[in-house]
Amino acid sequence: MEVLFVCNGNITRSQIAKEMFNHLSTNHAESAGTRVHQQEGQTLKEVVEEAAARGVSVVVLRMMAEEQMDLSENTRKQVTAAMVDAADKVVVMADKDTLPDYLVANEKVVFWDLLDTLEGSYEFVVAVKEQIKQRVHDMVQEMG
Repeated sequence: MEVLFVCNGNITRSQIAKEMFNHLSTNHAESAGTRVHQQEGQTLKEVVEEAAARGVSVVVLRMMAEEQMDLSENTRKQVTAAMVDAADKVVVMADKDTLPDYLVANEKVVFWDLLDTLEGSYEFVVAVKEQIKQRVHDMVQEMG
């Protein structure tokens, strides 16, 4: 089974979910974002470095290193209709106003109502990560 996790920027929520799913499951997951566009292919390490240069802290790499998961070379992808078609299940954590039509009324799509973590405090991002971790764990258990 192929799972696609989707958030806004494909920096934090969907990347965390993908890594946790792939760590816990024999199935496979990918991730993408609704607002990636020109930054497609950018690594998460580059995102963190660019944010730091602007004085903004993006904590996803440090936080996931504590889970023994290195996301630094993960690349950002813009969600496409082809990605959604190829997936068996699509989990959307993006703002509803950013969703393309092919995600809105798709029977494969489930919505996880999780707050955007980009530029959030370390504690806030960890709290959202824990919610994702539990939901991914539950999903993997349900899938068998």
